[in-house]
Amino acid sequence: MNQMNFTATNKKNQNATIYLVTGPCGVGKSTIAKEIAKNVTRSALLEGDNIYHMVISGYIKPWEDDGAYLELFWDNVIALAENFLKRGITVVIDYIIYPEDLKKVVKRLKAKHVEIKYTVLLADENTLLNRDNERDINCQMGARSIELLKEFKNLNIDDQYILDTTGLSIEACMHRIMTDKRFIV
Repeated sequence: MNQMNFTATNKKNQNATIYLVTGPCGVGKSTIAKEIAKNVTRSALLEGDNIYHMVISGYIKPWEDDGAYLELFWDNVIALAENFLKRGITVVIDYIIYPEDLKKVVKRLKAKHVEIKYTVLLADENTLLNRDNERDINCQMGARSIELLKEFKNLNIDDQYILDTTGLSIEACMHRIMTDKRFIV
């Protein structure tokens, strides 16, 4: 890449941000991620489930994966993010993103000189189950939502990245994530 193209690419990246929105099933990841993407002038929404489900033959549920497909998944997500960022397009990633996954993303994308925001959405168990019950029957996770909630709580994630969505509107969550600097990695 010649110097002029490199400089032009960096200027395009200056306004792009990566939003990593995670949390247990039913907490509002997809809804809030979509709202963030809608409220950015140029954005792409990477819905992790859609990318992971690209594997058809030999499919393994993510929580049963020994890491082979998840490694491929993260390679694909990061490559897509890089392509959008090169063009100055903000990227919103909606998926279960554990701290070790965050490290992979940061390692590969921090050098792109973009702001990376990581938000772990949590809610109390009743709120989580109520939201899960409002989902399409084919998308309901039931007890798996509570298992994931407990997993996230046991990870000892830095409080700066946690947003309790209990009692918050979608708009309030979106606004906090987009404006609060505490979510910057």
